[in-house]
Amino acid sequence: MPSQVPQHLTSAEKVILALRTAITTGELSAGTQIRQEEIATQYKVSRMPVREAFRQLEAEGLLAVYPGRGAFVTRLTADEIREIYDIRILLECDAIRRAVPALTPTILQEAETLFTKLEQAQDGQTFGPLDEAFHATLYAPAQRPRLLDLINTQRNQVTQFLYAAAPLTAYRDGAMADHRQILDACHAGDVVAAVAAVESHLRNSVQIAVESSQVTVER
Repeated sequence: MPSQVPQHLTSAEKVILALRTAITTGELSAGTQIRQEEIATQYKVSRMPVREAFRQLEAEGLLAVYPGRGAFVTRLTADEIREIYDIRILLECDAIRRAVPALTPTILQEAETLFTKLEQAQDGQTFGPLDEAFHATLYAPAQRPRLLDLINTQRNQVTQFLYAAAPLTAYRDGAMADHRQILDACHAGDVVAAVAAVESHLRNSVQIAVESSQVTVER
């Protein structure tokens, strides 16, 4: 579990960041139990900030907390994953629709740089954060911080499954082809094409996430 976190954060924020990272990268897989006392010991904090972290991560859909039983990494069904992707399509298509008219050459170059790094990524732990940064860079000009927060919350609930799938050539090739279409539409300033490309990308990803979640459950 990650132990290096920014030092300026509160105790609860440090635990939230560390656990969120461990869950979204798949280090803590679906169904894993997380014990308060172990987390408190690991991060040298009292149980109060750990309880606060658990409440926040439960609100984000990353943990399920059961009185008397403890906290567990949320296990999603195939239908729940599909629903999350339906929500993501609504949110992310709106974000790119608003962002395209405000994209600058500097932002597009940053996205191109991230695209190149994605092509070179050899594992899920590298591919995942770059993929997130690629999309965030293109959505940022929408200037809708609450919308972007909602996108991050929904994305985080399914990211671990795509981290696991990232090393697979078929998934990577398809995702990169989708990214190229998104970027080309953005370069052209074509809002309609950009929205269509984002929707297609998410629809292509959902089945991969479902299949990866089923493999995770079987481990």
